[in-house]
Amino acid sequence: MNSQGGGLFPMLGGTCCSIMGLIPWNNVLQTVILAVVGTLVSYLLTRVLRRIRK
Repeated sequence: MNSQGGGLFPMLGGTCCSIMGLIPWNNVLQTVILAVVGTLVSYLLTRVLRRIRK
């Protein structure tokens, strides 16, 4: 097996692993939580407004 011709997937995997070390995970977690809360509020508000219109 050629050690220099690894291909695209090993290169992408190495790039992703190196980037993961640079990401502040507390910011990612906060963003995910806020996205979930925003989605739930939007869904519930839509349901309430549909009931009011009927």
